[in-house]
Amino acid sequence: MNIKKASRKSVFFVVLFILFGSLWVLPTSSEVVCSGNECAPLWGGGKTLNGKHVETFDIRIEVLPKTTQDFISDFRDEGKGIGLSWNQQRQLLITIPMRNGTNTAFGYTTPQSATFKSIRIRVIKSDEIYFFIDEKIAYSHRYENAPFFMNPVVPIATPSGEGKVDFTVSHFKVSVESQTNPLPRVGSILFIIGLFGFTTQKILKKVFPFEVQSTKQKTAIEPTYYGLAAISWALTIFVWVRNPIDATGAVNPGPFGPIGAAFSDFFQLSQLAQFDRPYDFGATNYPPAGLLFLRLITFFDPNDLSLFPLAGIMLGAISFLLMDITRKKTGMLLVLFSFPFVFGVIRGNLDILSISLIWISVLAWKKERYISAGIALAFAIAFKIWPLIFLALYLKKKSHKSLYIALSLTIILTVSASFILGYTQIFEIVRISFSALFDQSKMGTYAFQNTFSASALLFIGHIILMSRNPFNITQLEVDNSLGYVNGGYAAMTLLALLIAFIYFFFKTRSISVKYLILCGIALSIPTQSFTYRGAVILLFFFLHNQEEQVRLRPKARATRKLPQEKSGTTDFLKKIASWAAIPLFAPAAYYFVPGTQFSTGSLLQPLGLLIFIGVMIFQEKKHSKNELLASRM
Repeated sequence: MNIKKASRKSVFFVVLFILFGSLWVLPTSSEVVCSGNECAPLWGGGKTLNGKHVETFDIRIEVLPKTTQDFISDFRDEGKGIGLSWNQQRQLLITIPMRNGTNTAFGYTTPQSATFKSIRIRVIKSDEIYFFIDEKIAYSHRYENAPFFMNPVVPIATPSGEGKVDFTVSHFKVSVESQTNPLPRVGSILFIIGLFGFTTQKILKKVFPFEVQSTKQKTAIEPTYYGLAAISWALTIFVWVRNPIDATGAVNPGPFGPIGAAFSDFFQLSQLAQFDRPYDFGATNYPPAGLLFLRLITFFDPNDLSLFPLAGIMLGAISFLLMDITRKKTGMLLVLFSFPFVFGVIRGNLDILSISLIWISVLAWKKERYISAGIALAFAIAFKIWPLIFLALYLKKKSHKSLYIALSLTIILTVSASFILGYTQIFEIVRISFSALFDQSKMGTYAFQNTFSASALLFIGHIILMSRNPFNITQLEVDNSLGYVNGGYAAMTLLALLIAFIYFFFKTRSISVKYLILCGIALSIPTQSFTYRGAVILLFFFLHNQEEQVRLRPKARATRKLPQEKSGTTDFLKKIASWAAIPLFAPAAYYFVPGTQFSTGSLLQPLGLLIFIGVMIFQEKKHSKNELLASRM
């Protein structure tokens, strides 16, 4: 009977992965409509490309050096050609026409003080765009809704007076295809996420078989959280849809950022990763190992599906952590309401993989599999620098084997990836490995749109204190507050917060609270800490649940005879924790300040994080005090 059951399972998985392979390799149906001069009639007088078509073009422009001093702030060609102009910072501004969203053009500016002879622009099927400077990759971007198009009759335009660019077109190629039906792609995405999520959950259950002893233990979040989270979701989505939705995100970006640019973080970096020396013109600040990983997994990806196995892996990891904590329905609700996870998938950021590796590392460490723990954390750090903070967990508990393996393997991965990408000098390797840290020195209001950073609290606090009317903020008041949050006083405040985190990290005893404090350092101290990184906190609930099971075991309670805690105080703290956790796992952008990119979520996300951590530290201190009293009885 067992043999028959095993064979049925084998057949089932074989069929699933055959279907997966078919979705991965089978080409999507599209038809070439025209190429070259044949495409001119489709533009309706050179103005508009039919939305049912997508355009591919490749153009190389030889640019003569700028000799005069007449510059312009912006230039966009009304005839829907590519705009070239010298801007007021004496950089070359390139504008690509867009047919979706409030933005009429996509702009790219060459790096400050860069000298060059040629610019090359490549657009593939209206959704992928590449900029090359002297044939070196300089920038890349991608939109899911295929907004890019340009007029092939007059492909390049420049101002006649100020900002004029002297150029010649040395290469130009264009073709138009019919746009494919998006529904099969949506079905493929959902199938792949579900397949890898289910498989990941099953594997983790076998590798880390944690036994659930009780379904009645206390949790860090009370059940009322789920209703409050649902209300928060509903309010945020209502605020988003009541105004015209902007696909490019210039006016109404929504809770997930511009929907037209869905998955863009992943695919634009994957596009860059295909080229050697992608850091030369500041095209990216991702660590080298992260870029090399993207090059490998997207090497053969004809249908742009390589992100979604990673999304499925994280979904499976979340299900494993939370489905059996108390009741399956409760765990499922927390999975569905996990805004950082949803945000991370829609943005397509590699953080979702690094967070999964952090979870695996900590779980392996708790099982005393120190080599596996070190390897998993090394990959997490190599892909994204910020997981480096979790090395402190192994340092405190004297897990030297995990620590040494993680550090040494991270260095090996980073150096090897840098060599493969074309960087062989030590100085270059250090620069590109830590470029993300250097790029965050100055912030605009964009940094506070979706963040857990305490800098957002300082910015909003300064606005409230210094503005005449917080509901009618002037640009001067915004600039003054940005000057404060980028200045020395704000830096000292963040340093004091960091010192407080470190103090409580060494004072606390429970692993779950130590882990939560490290999450707080990773999320609230950096100047930019995007929403999707908040998913890292989810492991805290699993660790906290395991500790509660140990405390509630009959033998442990009989031996220690822990003093009873006052139920009123405990219930009050749980309510505070539940309310504070809402902006951690549900969107909270109920109101956007006019003319800025920050909202109520900019205040509630970091504030909720700090309050939640504070309550958990306080509760852990009470537990430790009670255990100390019990040991003296």
